[in-house]
Order: sequence, then C-alpha cells, then structure tokens
Amino acid sequence: MHDNVIQNDSVKEKIVFAVGSPLQLLNAIEARGRFHQNDETYLLVFWAKPIEYQQMQSMLDNQWNNVHIYSINKVFKLFYPWSLAKVLNPLRQASRLYLGYPFKIRAHIANVLHAKETLFLDDGNASLILAQQLGECELYKKHRVKWYDQLLSRKVDLTYAKEACFFTAYPDMHWPTDRIIENDYRCIKKIIIQGELNTEVLFIGSAIAGSVVSQEQERHLIRAMADFYKNTRVLYALHRFENFEYFQNEFKDLNIQFIHFDCAIELALFQREIYPKKISSFCSSALNTLAMLYDCQLEVLAIPQSWMEISVAKRLEIIYEDFAQREIFIQDITEEINNVA
Repeated sequence: MHDNVIQNDSVKEKIVFAVGSPLQLLNAIEARGRFHQNDETYLLVFWAKPIEYQQMQSMLDNQWNNVHIYSINKVFKLFYPWSLAKVLNPLRQASRLYLGYPFKIRAHIANVLHAKETLFLDDGNASLILAQQLGECELYKKHRVKWYDQLLSRKVDLTYAKEACFFTAYPDMHWPTDRIIENDYRCIKKIIIQGELNTEVLFIGSAIAGSVVSQEQERHLIRAMADFYKNTRVLYALHRFENFEYFQNEFKDLNIQFIHFDCAIELALFQREIYPKKISSFCSSALNTLAMLYDCQLEVLAIPQSWMEISVAKRLEIIYEDFAQREIFIQDITEEINNVA
C-alpha cells in the first residue's frame, strides 16, 4: 500500500491515536510526522503499570493537539465506555484511527469512532502473529461480544479489524499487501545522529520468564549469555517489566551492567549517547527497529525449542524466521547452557 495521505494546509483532518506501550507511541510519533503534520492529532494513552506511564510520559511533546491519559485500573476496565465518551464523541468519523492493539478498549474506540480508515501500529514482532491470527476465524470467535459487554455498553466486536491496515516494520507479514504501509522510520532517523561506537555488547531483555520459559530457565539463559560473552562486559537493557533489583541481585556475580531506560530504547540510546558495536537478545523486536536506526552488528541467542510449550515455540518460530529473513544471525548457545547448568 502506498502512502496515500496528501498534506493540505486548508483542510485539517481529525486523526486519532490510541497507544499502550512506548513502542506503540514511538510508531504513533513516526506516523504523525510522516502523514499528519498539517492535521489535528489526538492521542489517547493507556497505561497499567507505573513504568509504562513513566516511559510514555517522557516521550510526549507539544506537537499533539490533545493528549488524554488513562490508567487501566479495575474501575476503568468496567466503565470505560462512559469514561471515554466525552473524548470520543467529538471525534466520530475521524479521518484515520491508529490503534496499537485491536481488542477490548481499542475495539470499542474503533466501533464508536467509525473512522474512515483504521490502522494498527506495531507493538514489536507480535504484529507478525497478530496479522496471522486476524486472518483466521478462531480469533473472532474468542472475542465475540458477551452479554456483559452489551450490559456495560462495550462495543468490542472485532469485525472492524478485517478491513484494517497495518503501519508496520514487517511488510512481509501475512496480510493483504494493499493494506500494508511500510514503516521505515524515516522521520525518527532524522533526529538520530550516529555517534562513535562506545559499547561492546548491548543485550536487550525480553521479559521471557513466565511467558516463554520458566524463571529457572531464564536464569540459565542469562548465565549462558554471560558465558557466551565472557570476555566482554555486557550492558543489559532491561525490558520495562523486568525488575531491576531482582536482576541486580540475582546476577551480581556476572560481568553484566543492568540499566532501565525511561523511554523507548530506540530513542534512549541516542539520548544517552550509547552506541553499541553489537546488539543481542533472546527475542526482542527492538533488534529490528534498532537495525534501521543504528550502525551495529545484531544477533539472536536462540532459546531452545524444547524448553517451551508447543504453542509458544510456534510463535517464536515465526519471530525467528523473520530475524533470519532480515539476515540477523541466530546463534545456538547449547554449549553455553550446558556450561552453566
């Protein structure tokens, strides 16, 4: 799908963005800069954990016409149709709606606004899996409108998603090509200046404990990673859901420095003047975005397939296949795992 937004100073379209993570907000900023410099832009930010609020708050600027921030607490989850009504009603029939997630609250926003066009923003390589699921019937059955949704005036029907587009860094995803706009970060690139390489290895955390492997397996993987880079001090960028104190104490015997960034890593490296020679991870989608923005080597340390449930292993296989297509080297660390077992 080609860029089809024509900048017209005499006509200001209403453009709505609804995001719930730092990466979604980064992609919203990119879309705003690329397509909507002369439009009225409205940003809805949803956060559930303080770290999400802190990181997204630090990324806000004065180029939005209106910004509305919502805490996803128990009361909001029950009564969001009423909480959002005052903001959404004047935005009905918006020209474009950008969503970082297609379900529940975001589905309600889409079905209330009836925007002329709806686009999904990437939230990392999960977009690859989402696009595949949206092409199957099972997902729509799972997210059917329930009686309590009707009782609480939640308009959460997912049918709208079938005609949505993706603004994505994954143009080869399983989705009709005429409904894909490739995100190449051309606007973000303009503000990033590549400095002299000053960090040997940056490892990006992925919050895999509990969702991909067990906590004990995660410990083995991190120790295997340290063994793999045993002659190098590693700077470990914690995922926003990884606990700094836990990692600092659990791995204090390793040659690893842990750091929590206060915004999306794509911007944080430039702001802190961290320019790695090599960036590595177990499965972080930041490898893809950072490859577009910085001059460095990239590699993946593969999680053993046998350590994961079948459904999880299949999802990770899709992600690893995408890494391989992008020529990001996937490294087997079985030997290092055995060394630390």
